[in-house]
Amino acid sequence: MMSWGECGLSTSTTMRSSGWDEDELAILQHAAKLLEQNGVVAEIGWGMSDEADPWFSVTDPFTDDVLLHITCFNWSFIALSDAISRPLRGGDLYMVATEAVSRVIRLRTTTDRMPDTAADGMLQQRRNIPRLTQKSIRIK
Repeated sequence: MMSWGECGLSTSTTMRSSGWDEDELAILQHAAKLLEQNGVVAEIGWGMSDEADPWFSVTDPFTDDVLLHITCFNWSFIALSDAISRPLRGGDLYMVATEAVSRVIRLRTTTDRMPDTAADGMLQQRRNIPRLTQKSIRIK
């Protein structure tokens, strides 16, 4: 478990160089892999802002559109995406990433194929919601 003070402030080599610790990067990279497994072509990148806030982005390599952006700011994980009407915030990276990935996949799969009926669309969305299997990272 992470305490709130460790978000972006750890002295480990991984944190100093990337802004994320190894467990957090594993969760974020797994989230990007889930997008690809569900037909979303993506490239990933990560680093730290000038203010030392860690960020992770998933982009479309053909259009350079940002599909998903996750950061740790003010002791909360925040996810932004066109698939999310308002930023997702939480102290648990696993939960924020899972919900963000689900919404991106849902948006991509429903815009690629218009459902024949509303029920068909709901069933299709439920089938395409991934579940991350990495451990949770919580900020107290």
